[in-house]
Amino acid sequence: MQYASKISILALFLFCSLAGWAQIAEVRTYGGDDYDEARQTIQTEDGYVLVGTTSSALNGNSDVLVQFVLNNLDPYFELVLGGAAAEQGRAIVQNEDGTLLVLGQTANGPFGGYDAVIYKLTADGNLLWEKYFGTADWDLPVDLVAGDGKIYLGMTSYGTGTNTSNQRIIVINENGDLDGMVDFDQPYDGELSDIDWYNGALYTIGTVTLSDGNQFGIGRKLSSTLDVEWSRYEAGLNIFGRTVSGSPYGATFGFDYADPTDNNKFDNRLVQYDFEGDLEWRKNFDQPGNQRIRSTAWSGAVVIYASETDVFGAGGLGAIVVKVYYTGGYLSSAVFGGDIDDSPYHILVDSDSNYLICGRSNSYSAGDQDFYLVRTFNNTIVSDFELDFVDFASDFYIGIPELNPDYVFAYPVPASEQLTLTMYCNWELFDLTGRSVQTGQSTYIDVSTLSSGHYILKNNDTPSWQQKVIIQH
Repeated sequence: MQYASKISILALFLFCSLAGWAQIAEVRTYGGDDYDEARQTIQTEDGYVLVGTTSSALNGNSDVLVQFVLNNLDPYFELVLGGAAAEQGRAIVQNEDGTLLVLGQTANGPFGGYDAVIYKLTADGNLLWEKYFGTADWDLPVDLVAGDGKIYLGMTSYGTGTNTSNQRIIVINENGDLDGMVDFDQPYDGELSDIDWYNGALYTIGTVTLSDGNQFGIGRKLSSTLDVEWSRYEAGLNIFGRTVSGSPYGATFGFDYADPTDNNKFDNRLVQYDFEGDLEWRKNFDQPGNQRIRSTAWSGAVVIYASETDVFGAGGLGAIVVKVYYTGGYLSSAVFGGDIDDSPYHILVDSDSNYLICGRSNSYSAGDQDFYLVRTFNNTIVSDFELDFVDFASDFYIGIPELNPDYVFAYPVPASEQLTLTMYCNWELFDLTGRSVQTGQSTYIDVSTLSSGHYILKNNDTPSWQQKVIIQH
C-alpha cells in the first residue's frame, strides 16, 4: 500500500483562553491515516522541507518522512525512508550544492540497538547514499548541523565509556566518512538535546545526571576541532538543557526547570552568554501549568523561542512563541493551537522574517496525528497579555572546565535550607565582605540559619575551587 498524503489547510484566528487576543497565521498539516510528526524545517530555493516521523507508511513500525512544500506551503512531494523496523526523522541540512542530508534514528542499523542514519539526497529527493553511526547499544541522534565544510552529528550514546549514557559529537566529511568524535560527561551520565553552529564554533546543550539522581543542564562552546572552549552548568533541582542558538550576541541556551515546590511542574529559562562564556542575562518564564521549551532562533536583535504549554492553549497542549530582545527584555508572545493537542518541535526564521513552527497536531489532522506547520506573517507576534518573564539570579553562574571528580560544586541555587555538594570535601563559606561564616567537611551544608544573601563557597582541598551561592529564605 502506498503512502498517501492528506492535507488539512487552514488560515485562521488562533486564540488564547486566558485573554481575548487574536493572531492571524497560516496553518498546514501534512500526513496520512496514522501518526505523523514533524521535527525540523529548512528553507530551500523552492519553498521548505520538513523532516519527521510517519506511521502511515508500511515500510516498518515507523519511517522517516521528508515533506517538500512550495513557498505557498502547498505540498508537492514526499519521500519515505526506512526499513522493516522503526525509524524516526530528527533533522535536515542543506549543503551549498543544494543536496540534502537527513538525520534519522533507526533500529535497522548494522551495530545493534538504535543507531544514527544519515541519508544524502539530491535537491529533488533522489537518494545518493546512506551511512550509519553507532555502537552495539543504543545511540540516539538529536541534531545535525553544517560548518566549515564538515557535518556535525550530535547524539546520546549508551554504548561508550563507563557511564549509562554520554553526550557524543561526531564529525563527518561530505562523503559521510567519519572525521572526528568526542564524548563528554564522564564520570556522570549525560544526554544531549541540541547543537548549533555559528561563526566557527559549535554550541551544544544537554543534561547531566549526578550520583544522587539530580539533573543539571549544561551548555558548551566547542571549536571546529571539538576542543572545549568553555562549559556552563545550570545548577538547581532537576534542570534540563533543551535548545541552543548562536547569534551575533553570543549563545542562547534554553532550559526546563522544575518548580522548587512541585517537581512535576516545569517552566522555561533562557540564559545568554557572550562568546567568551561570560553571563549576559538569565530569565525565567514562570507561569501556571507546564511549559517545555523546544526550540530557539534569532531574527536580527530578537531571540524567539517555541515552547509546549498545557495552560495557554484553547484545548489541550498548545505552542507558545515568545519574542525577547537581545538584552533580555520581553517583547511579545502568542499561542497557536486548536481544541485538542498541538505541540511544537522547531522554529525557523525564513528569508522574509516569517516564523515557521513545526511539530505535531491532533486538532487539525486528517489522520490520528499529522505534521503541523504554522507560518506567521511578516515577523508578527502580538498579544495583549503580559508574560511573567523575570530576572533570575542574574549575577550567578557556574563556570568550571568540565564536571569531573576533581571539581566540586553546590546546588540548588538559590538554597533555603541546605546546599548539596557533588562530592565530599573540606569547604568554607564566606560572606561578600570576606568573613568566614561556616566551615566543614561533608557533602551537605546546612544554611537554614544564615541570612539571605550572596556567599562565596570555597573548597580548601586540592585543586582549589570556589563558587558563588545564594541563600534565600
